[in-house]
Amino acid sequence: MITILLGLACVVVAVLWAWLVMRLRRRFSASYGGQTLSGLWMVVAVVPLAALAFVIVRMEDQVAAYGYRFEHVRPMQTQCRQQRDGQACHDLAQLYHQGKTVAYDSTSRWRGGTSNRRVQVIRPDPDQAVQFAQWACEAGHDEGCLDAAVWGRTPAEELATLAQGYCQKQVLLGCDVYLSKHPQALLSDMLTEAQIQALCATRNVSACIYQSRDAMAALLRAPERPSVSQIMQMVNGFTLGALAHRPETAAQQAAQVQLQQVVQVQTLGSTLMQPDPQARQALLERMMAVPMPALAPLDAP
Repeated sequence: MITILLGLACVVVAVLWAWLVMRLRRRFSASYGGQTLSGLWMVVAVVPLAALAFVIVRMEDQVAAYGYRFEHVRPMQTQCRQQRDGQACHDLAQLYHQGKTVAYDSTSRWRGGTSNRRVQVIRPDPDQAVQFAQWACEAGHDEGCLDAAVWGRTPAEELATLAQGYCQKQVLLGCDVYLSKHPQALLSDMLTEAQIQALCATRNVSACIYQSRDAMAALLRAPERPSVSQIMQMVNGFTLGALAHRPETAAQQAAQVQLQQVVQVQTLGSTLMQPDPQARQALLERMMAVPMPALAPLDAP
C-alpha cells in the first residue's frame, strides 16, 4: 500500500515538473525571440526525473521495512503496551532479540518464499528485547521471565535455579536453559517418566531422544551388571524411541546420528557386562557429550 502511494506521489511530482518546465520554456522562448534550445530543455526536464527515480529505488527497502513494521509490529506493540498481552510482549522480545529479515516482491506484497529482494525490517536490539521480555513476565508469561533472566545477565546459579523451577512446571524453555548449564544432568531428574512420555507422544522428537538417552545413562550408572535381555531391551527401546521419529531440526538429526554411533549392540553389551567401572564411565561420558536438541519449539516471530 505504501509503495503504491509513493508511486502515485512520484507520478504527481513528474507531471507537475513537466508542467513547470513547459511554462519556463514558453517564457524563455518569448523573452529571447523564439529561441527554444530544445536540447537544453530536454536535459532540464529529464535529469531531475532520473534523479528522482534513482532516489525512489534507493528508498524501496526503507519503505518496505516501514510498511512491514506498520502492518505487523505496531499492532503487537499496541497489544503489549496498552493491553499488557503477555504473548504479544514475548513475540516482540523474540523479534528484537533475533532481528527480522523478510522477502518481498516488486509490489511489496509480503510472502514467505524466495524473492528478488530481502530487507532487514527489525535490527537486533538487546535493550528492547529485555524490556519486552520483562513486560511479558509481568503479564504472566513464563518464557518471558526466562528470556528476561537469560538476556539480562542473571547470575549463573540464580538462573539455573529459576530455569529448573520452570522446567518442573513443564515450561520446556526452562529445561533447555537448565540443561545447557548442566550438560551432565538428565531430563528425568526434573520431569517424571510419564511427563516425558507424554511429550514424546505429542511428537516432540527431542523429548523422545532425551528419554532414550537418559534410560541408557541410568543403565550405565547402575552399580550392578544388567542381563543380556535388559541390554537388548534398552537397545531396541532406543531404536523404537529416539530413532523412530523423523527429525524436524538439524540438531535432532545430529543427536540421533551421534547417539546411534555410541549405542552399538556390541560396544554397549560388552561394556555393560565388564566388571571394570572405568569402561562404563568412558562410554557414559561419550554419551553425555553428545549435544542434545532443544525441547522448546523455536520461535519464529
